[in-house]
Amino acid sequence: MHAALLANTPWLEEELVLFRHLVVGLIDEQVRVAQVVPESFPAAEVSAFGERLTWRESRLGPLQAWRVQRLGGALAELGVDVLHALDGQLWEAVVKLAGKMQVPAVLVCSSAADLERVEHATRWLDDARFTFAAGTEPLLHAIRERVGADPPSELIPPGVYVPEATRVGSGEDQPICAVISGDGRLDDDYQALFKAIRVVIDEHPLTQFFLAGLETEQHRLWRYARRSGLLANLSIIPRRLGNRELLLQADVFLHPQALGCVRIVTIEAMARGLPVLARQDPWLDYLVEDQTGWLVHETGREPWVVLLRRVIKDRAAGQELGRRAQAWVRARHQASTQVERTLGVYRRMTQESLRFPS
Repeated sequence: MHAALLANTPWLEEELVLFRHLVVGLIDEQVRVAQVVPESFPAAEVSAFGERLTWRESRLGPLQAWRVQRLGGALAELGVDVLHALDGQLWEAVVKLAGKMQVPAVLVCSSAADLERVEHATRWLDDARFTFAAGTEPLLHAIRERVGADPPSELIPPGVYVPEATRVGSGEDQPICAVISGDGRLDDDYQALFKAIRVVIDEHPLTQFFLAGLETEQHRLWRYARRSGLLANLSIIPRRLGNRELLLQADVFLHPQALGCVRIVTIEAMARGLPVLARQDPWLDYLVEDQTGWLVHETGREPWVVLLRRVIKDRAAGQELGRRAQAWVRARHQASTQVERTLGVYRRMTQESLRFPS
């Protein structure tokens, strides 16, 4: 079997760890893998294993789709027999490419925004065979409500490597270091959190917050933080490859918005044993109250004040939350499980028989 994984720059910048895990895991299962990535993406950042093909990104959807479809000859020459689109923006181009190559395709659905594309998917059924791979149970149910059983849909939760040991945070007498991870756009959720931070800083002046966003432009957040008098306790981390390890060295992980999209960094924080404080999100089944995180169910400043005070004053409870989250991720979001389920979908679509040990 030979699979081609297709990804664009925005997805790779956020989910590069998942991409690498999937490439290495599939190769370990005797699957040949072609990594199809934008030519502007650093070659050193993708996996050193497997073939690498590139295409030039464009802001114009039709032009970008045309460039992706031009890869058909090169992929056919490699012997690729299944395409795997890792971001919803690539779905249509990948389905048309799969039709020309006469191979099946897997379309990853990892956000509520992708569900709008699902509703248009039936028009592509004449082009190629494809399967939706939902990242969470709520997304899977929503897909099936929209299109039924055709095209088929499967649940493939994102996977991470879980360390054997749980990270031990700062001691009771040490200041807390917290990472805030959202989309970087100032909204009511960010404002509520910043107001809560103002209260907490007045009580615990040495507490430090690091702001990591998905968007490159965070000037509005910085201006709001300055007006709120937070700059002495808040640093903005530029969006750069390689900053993931820095984020996961914090004592607490804050997820201030209900973005409706799967983010591997949150699951990684749980896997490291970090206490996660998050806005409740109906699309994310890995946010479970008091199991994988402490959740904010209401809008406004006060719920965040309560949780921040709790994680600062009761370090033992926060560490125990981190251990529960780590155990939960180990049972449901292992990288090996993601690879196994992905391989199962490939085999069903290509009708490849299972290999049994001799």
